[in-house]
Amino acid sequence: MLPAVRRLADVFRREGRPVVHIVRLYLPDGSNAEQQIGPNEHILYKPRWSAFFRTRLLEHLAERAVSTVVVAGCNYPNCPRSTLVDATQHDLRTVAVRDAVSGWTADADREMTGMGIACLDTSEVVAAIRTGAASRA
Repeated sequence: MLPAVRRLADVFRREGRPVVHIVRLYLPDGSNAEQQIGPNEHILYKPRWSAFFRTRLLEHLAERAVSTVVVAGCNYPNCPRSTLVDATQHDLRTVAVRDAVSGWTADADREMTGMGIACLDTSEVVAAIRTGAASRA
C-alpha cells in the first residue's frame, strides 16, 4: 500500500492540491512522529482514530474550500474507517483509496459504498485528478 500512498501524494503535490498528514502523537514533543512535508502540506496531530476528532481538520478544509477528501492510510478498521465515516457526517464528498489503505477487504468496500463513500483504486484517483486539472486549464 505504501507505493500507492506515495503515488497519490505525488499527484496531489504536482497538481497543487492540498495534502494533510494525519499523525497520531505518541510523545508530547512529537519527536517520534517525524514526517517530511512539502510547501502546500500540513501535519495535524490527532488524539484518537478519526482525523476529525478534536482536531482542526474540518476548519482547515473549510478555509481552503475543500469539499472532497481522499483517504489513504494504515489499518482500515481503525483510523481510515473512522475518518471516512466522520468525513461523510460532515457532508464532505469522500473517497477511500482501497489499494492505499492497509487492511482493506471486500467487506470494507461494501460497507463504505453503502454509506455513499466512493471506493477507488489509486489509478482511478490519479486519472480523476489529471482530468480535473486538464479541464481547469
